[in-house]
Amino acid sequence: MRRIHIVLIVLGVLLGVGYLLMRPSSPSVREQAYVSERRATVWNRLAAVREPAASLHYGDRVGIIESKAWSNVDYVQVLVPTGATGWLEAKQLMPAELWQRAQANLEKSKSMPTQARGKTKVLTNLRAEPGRTAPRSFQFARDVSVEILARAVAERPVEQPPAAQKPEEQADEPPVLPRQEDWLFIRSSDADAGDLAGWVVGRFIELDLPAPLRDLAAGIRFVAWFELNRIPDAME
Repeated sequence: MRRIHIVLIVLGVLLGVGYLLMRPSSPSVREQAYVSERRATVWNRLAAVREPAASLHYGDRVGIIESKAWSNVDYVQVLVPTGATGWLEAKQLMPAELWQRAQANLEKSKSMPTQARGKTKVLTNLRAEPGRTAPRSFQFARDVSVEILARAVAERPVEQPPAAQKPEEQADEPPVLPRQEDWLFIRSSDADAGDLAGWVVGRFIELDLPAPLRDLAAGIRFVAWFELNRIPDAME
């Protein structure tokens, strides 16, 4: 009887070791990243015929295994939270550092009073700091309500002259001076992405003026307004 027990134990150990040896090893992750789109599909392979391996949402963390270009599009192989692996367009991800800055902006916005309210006039990129060269963390659709919390000014990148232009022709032209551009620090909410905060181009936002200010809007450029007090109407 004792010999049978020993045999069973030995078999159990051998089966356990065999399982560990046969089990596929976890892929090596070189860095962490976060989804920057509302939704992103992870594909099982890079091919004309492929199937979804996972569906991700804004803010989901993935591990990047490798990068590869396919059909003129940059892809990354990722490890998703469920343990599955697949391929995702690189532009649908943001690095961990940018995600942390986006979360820091959101936390900062919670203690800032609302200076004005408005809506996006066009597709509007949300950036970690003022400036068109700053990394983008999200993109708002048109007609999205936002709260304006602060303002800043940043230089707009200067357009370079055509490369075919001769040096002597360039010398005859006056230097192109940097243009200043208004930026707004805003807070908003998205049905898929949740609460967001960051910087957007000021002219992409249409202010939602209160009725008393709309009557005075001609010739006045409003940038903020606050309700200081209310006085009861004598007619009430």
